Amino acid sequence: MNVMLRIKSPIYLSILLTVSCVFLLQQANGQRIGLKAGAVVGNAYAVDADNLRTFTDPNFGFIAGLGYEQQFWRYFIWNASVDYQQQGFHYYQKDDRLTMKMGVLNVPVNFGFRVETSQRTSVFLHLGFYGQFHLHGKDEQGNALQWGGTLESFQPWDMGFNFGAGGDYGPWRLGLYYQTGFRDLDNQEEYTLKQYNYQLVLSYFFGTSRRDGLPKVLRRQPGKQRKRDWAKPNRKNPNHQMY
Repeated sequence: MNVMLRIKSPIYLSILLTVSCVFLLQQANGQRIGLKAGAVVGNAYAVDADNLRTFTDPNFGFIAGLGYEQQFWRYFIWNASVDYQQQGFHYYQKDDRLTMKMGVLNVPVNFGFRVETSQRTSVFLHLGFYGQFHLHGKDEQGNALQWGGTLESFQPWDMGFNFGAGGDYGPWRLGLYYQTGFRDLDNQEEYTLKQYNYQLVLSYFFGTSRRDGLPKVLRRQPGKQRKRDWAKPNRKNPNHQMY
């Protein structure tokens, strides 16, 4: 019997990939889980039929979520998180005015590298993609936004590219991130509307030593003899013999 799995949209593919990676690498070394919270500056731009861009004014929001990170081959990392974000933008053009505030579920997946600069500090750089579900929203009058395929409604999901960089100090991480969407946010034919945002996020990882920034399983364990120490002669006891 043939079984066909039909993926209706790319957002499902990104979530499936995230779950699969976590399942396959759950026994690997260097994994850690953390909490994250921070500020979001949301914005958007419209592109009309003449390829002219009209930028909007930013809207401030917040982000909170749960993250997972895996370190491998010493310098390389991959991470994923499930975040709740509040974002939006202000749009003004002649008599048209639009203010949008949205609550979204964001699922980013990134690959990059992390380099130690001291025993407790390190820097990181990563890039990847994200999938985003639009949970709720409202305009400047407080009216609820409608999600769907009509001209008066907005797209219920988005996906795009994200980039991030920052530093770690022990279990703490401070990072600056950028996200830009690929999909048209609304269903108007005269222009396309795409959103982007900047994030300043503070994270705390539970799988990290307080003494240094390495995951516990990657820390050098002091006090353990090396395997070949038994073969070295005992200089304090000249009668010591090696076997």
